[in-house]
Order: sequence, then structure tokens, then C-alpha cells
Amino acid sequence: MRSRDTFKVYIAMFFAVLFWGFSFIWTKQALGLYRPVTIILFRLIFSVIFLFVLGKIFRLIQKVEKQDIKAFVIVAFWEPFAYFLGENFGLTHVSSTTAAVIIATIPLFSPIAAYLFYNERITLINFFGILVSIFGVFLVVLKPNFSFKIDLPGLLLMLLAVLSAIFYSVYVLKISK
Repeated sequence: MRSRDTFKVYIAMFFAVLFWGFSFIWTKQALGLYRPVTIILFRLIFSVIFLFVLGKIFRLIQKVEKQDIKAFVIVAFWEPFAYFLGENFGLTHVSSTTAAVIIATIPLFSPIAAYLFYNERITLINFFGILVSIFGVFLVVLKPNFSFKIDLPGLLLMLLAVLSAIFYSVYVLKISK
């Protein structure tokens, strides 16, 4: 890869991480004005318009085949529907920092799903990553006297978001094969 292309990739990754990090803060602030479902609706409307415009500009829009509709519905159920319901309603109960830490565990729990659904091997590094991730979440949600400082419904809703993202990944992997 040329150094110019590498630089573009790093810039794109920087902005993706920046917007991802801010999304929890922005959503938490938006929850002061709007209900969670309203935020989800606005987010999806803006995303569809943005992606449609980009698709038209770069001529990337393809016709959906009839046999693929079921797969699209299942994928759309897990993400964005269930994921954003869990995340937005969860943010009504937990801080944006706690939400970001819990959501950041998605790539660490994905190897467990890959093992359960595809019999993929969990490596030693995966195992240690999962342990460190769980420990990190506990550090965020525990008070100094080792009692929980997180609202249980908020934690469960955030876990819904995590599980939704994992099921989404598992199903996308299945249909891509």
C-alpha cells in the first residue's frame, strides 16, 4: 500500500474513533431533549439520507434480490433496531463513560460467539482480552468500597446492545459465507 493511501486510512480511522467516542456524549445530551426512540428515528433518517446520497454519487446502490430480504430484516433487527434500543435506553440509566466501556467489550466477546456458533478456536490472547475487559468493566461500575454504582436496568440494557452487536456479527458472517 502506498504511503498516501496508508495516511488516508489512518485519517479515516481517526475520524471513525472520534465520532464513535463522541456519539455516547452526544446521545446522552440529546436524551435531555428527546426520548430514546426519537433519537433512534432521527439517527436512522439522517443515516439513510447520507448513505443514499453517497451511494448515488459513487454509483454503489444495488437492487435488493427477493431472496435476500429475509436476511436484511434479520440483520436490521439486531443492528440498528435492538442495538440502539439497548444503547439509548441504557444511556438513560448509566453515564456515557460507563456506556462506552461496556460497548467497547463487543470485539472482546465476539470470539465467544464465534466459538459457540462456528466452533472457532479461542486463543490465549482472546481469553486474556476477555478477562481484562471484564475486569475493566468492573472497575468502572464498582464504587471504592466494592459496591455497585451502576443501575441494574441500565447495565442490562447496555448488555442488550452488546449482545445485539454480537448476534449481528454472527449473522452477517453466516450470510457472507
